[in-house]
Amino acid sequence: MARQPRKPDLREIVEQRASRRCEYCRAPQPATGIRYHLEHVFPDSLGGTDDLDNLALACPTCNYYKSNHLLGLDEEGVAGRPLFNPRKDRWDEHFEFDLATLPTQGKDGPGQRDDQPA
Repeated sequence: MARQPRKPDLREIVEQRASRRCEYCRAPQPATGIRYHLEHVFPDSLGGTDDLDNLALACPTCNYYKSNHLLGLDEEGVAGRPLFNPRKDRWDEHFEFDLATLPTQGKDGPGQRDDQPA
C-alpha cells in the first residue's frame, strides 16, 4: 500500500515541540545545517503511524542507530531493554550532556547503550 504524504505543517509542529533539537541526543538542528528526520518512535515498518504522538525529531545519526528497533542491549549485551521513547521517557532521567564526554551518555534504563539496538 502506498504511503500517504504527510501534512506539510506536521514537520513544523514536531520541530517546534522538540525545540528544533534531536529528541535523542539533543543536538540542535540549526547548528548542524542538516534537516533532521521525522522519526517514528514505534517504527512504521512495524505498523507505527504518522500520528504526532508517534513522531520524534531525530538527527540522522540517532535515526540511523535506532532504525526500526524497539529494544536495545543491556550491560551484558543481551537484547531486551526498551530503547528511549521521547514521548514517554524523561530525557534527563536517562541521559546526561557533558561537553567533555560527547556524544550524549546514557545513565540507565532506556538511556543506557541506546547506540546498540538489538
